[in-house]
Amino acid sequence: MQPSITPEEIAVYIKHVWFEPTNPNDTTTLKEIFAIQMDLYSKYKILPSALKSMFQEDNNRFPKSEKELLNRLFDLDNQLQSIYAERFSN
Repeated sequence: MQPSITPEEIAVYIKHVWFEPTNPNDTTTLKEIFAIQMDLYSKYKILPSALKSMFQEDNNRFPKSEKELLNRLFDLDNQLQSIYAERFSN
């Protein structure tokens, strides 16, 4: 099985695409965000829009804190790994 994208990496992506950046010292570049998008697609065949839909379905709201964001992403990452394992085990 391929290594998964970490919840922290997905958090970086979500924060930059769907939230205003919260830390002025954050130096994550658009190139890095694009790399995360490509990883999501190559490893899980999930498009960014599909990830957004999956994320919004969870209580139909965005997380209120960074800790909640990471907790929900750990859950999402586990779900993605299960989907990936099922899809490519055959």
